[in-house]
Amino acid sequence: YSGSYLPVPVDMTDPPAEHPFRQRSLWRRQREPKITLDPTVAAWVDRASEAVRSCVRAGGADVLLTFAQPWSDHMVGLRLRARLWRLPWIAHFSDPWVDSPYFTRATEEERAVERRLEAQVVRWADALVFVTERTADLVMAKYPARYRSKVHVLPHGFDREMLNAAIGGDGAVQEREPGGLRIVFTGQLLQGMRTPDALLRALHELRAAGSVDGSTLEVVFVGLTPPDTVHLVESLGLGDTVRFVPRVAYFQSLREAARADVLLLIDASSQNSVFLPS
Repeated sequence: YSGSYLPVPVDMTDPPAEHPFRQRSLWRRQREPKITLDPTVAAWVDRASEAVRSCVRAGGADVLLTFAQPWSDHMVGLRLRARLWRLPWIAHFSDPWVDSPYFTRATEEERAVERRLEAQVVRWADALVFVTERTADLVMAKYPARYRSKVHVLPHGFDREMLNAAIGGDGAVQEREPGGLRIVFTGQLLQGMRTPDALLRALHELRAAGSVDGSTLEVVFVGLTPPDTVHLVESLGLGDTVRFVPRVAYFQSLREAARADVLLLIDASSQNSVFLPS
């Protein structure tokens, strides 16, 4: 990752006391954390790490950037920290890791492994990037205060030129298509965590009252949809009002959103959600 495109400044002139610049011999003694990974993940980490090392040897690099998701990217960062210790390492947390309400693993042992992995990333990365202060506060609350100096908040944004190219316009509001009100959700629905069930039941009540029908309202869900949501739509008799579009490429999702009258956001089912603020 070229330093000229670095999104946040990283000052490596005075690394922390435990940084491998100052404790290379210590790092070499413990550079392979004793953490057992799922074999499939481990194979990916091995191959990705070697690919990055080959790229660095061939053309050099200014900084190592690992970007979740998936979290295995940060495992690659941990592996390379031991071998490319001269490179500053930036770990981007697009979402909270083990503090996420979606962090559900089958066993306590699996959860413990990922908690240890996150702690290793927080300790050894030179910079930690979050998309909101709330996310940073949630993740860093369980770590020593000295690690907070590594934190940078880089809010989500968009590239206007790329957006215009994707939707085939100049950024102006799209011409209204004929038909009823069009509500669009783009993203992944998760059963029990991020669902449109309340909206669907409200639409059912409006249908029963004769307030809306398929000619006056269209609700479109673009992306992965759990079977339970599809079954609920069928059982409520909303087949002519609600439509599901399978997962599409990013630019196509922008085009679907640009054709909407209303964009729908569905927040996580959590007392302290960090997703909607991002």
